[in-house]
Amino acid sequence: MLELKEEYRAYTIAVKKILNEYNAMKEQADEDTDYAVQETSESKDSFIVVNREPNYLKKSTIEYCRKQNLDFILKKLDPNEWLDYTDQIKKKAAVAQGKKKRTRRARRTANVPLNMHYADAVLNAPRDFDFAWPIKRSEFWLSSFFGPRRKTDHSWGFHYGIDMAACRGTPVLAAADGIVIQAHSDPGYGNTILISHNNKYKTRYAHLDRMLVSVGQKVDQGMVIGKVGSTGHVRKRKGRDASHLHFEVSAYGKKVNPLSFFM
Repeated sequence: MLELKEEYRAYTIAVKKILNEYNAMKEQADEDTDYAVQETSESKDSFIVVNREPNYLKKSTIEYCRKQNLDFILKKLDPNEWLDYTDQIKKKAAVAQGKKKRTRRARRTANVPLNMHYADAVLNAPRDFDFAWPIKRSEFWLSSFFGPRRKTDHSWGFHYGIDMAACRGTPVLAAADGIVIQAHSDPGYGNTILISHNNKYKTRYAHLDRMLVSVGQKVDQGMVIGKVGSTGHVRKRKGRDASHLHFEVSAYGKKVNPLSFFM
């Protein structure tokens, strides 16, 4: 019993010592907190808020330089210095994107003969007549447009119509009412139909697989006149069907951009 009593007494002394040390540390921490609060309160009135917005910095800098007759410094400053870092990145990205667009545009028109640039300037004729699409919109995609185009030998040529890529046998429709004035096979155009619509406009349908009308026949808009094919001179790629409709519009004998006339 005496040994247990002595051991209990030793534990009690140790616990009391730990509690005393803890209380002392807590009092010191409270004093430090009170001092920090007091210091913050005392210095609050002397705290200065700095406006770092680019517009404010630019305005204040310009005013200071002018008051001190330091205009020569303003001439040496880079305009980008007034921009926020994020704005600088956006501006550089926009400039780079603009250069890429100009480069792509320059590549497309590089080495195009001057006469073709002139033709490109008169692609669109005044619209005084409406044509319907010669193939249903859901059955083709435009594979080549009216204007300058590279030939297979990489020289420049001029494409006087638009090409509508479609499956062989797709129905070809008359773009407007008229009279068939040609329906024959041509070495370049292949099976070709030419329709006169009035004293001004004619339309040509080339590379047909089949022709379903004859010369002198009157046709109505939307009437099936032939089938899409790949006769004549067409650009053929290995493993791909070259079938398409070459469609032209001429006004007083001058070929114009067909896309100007579709309803």
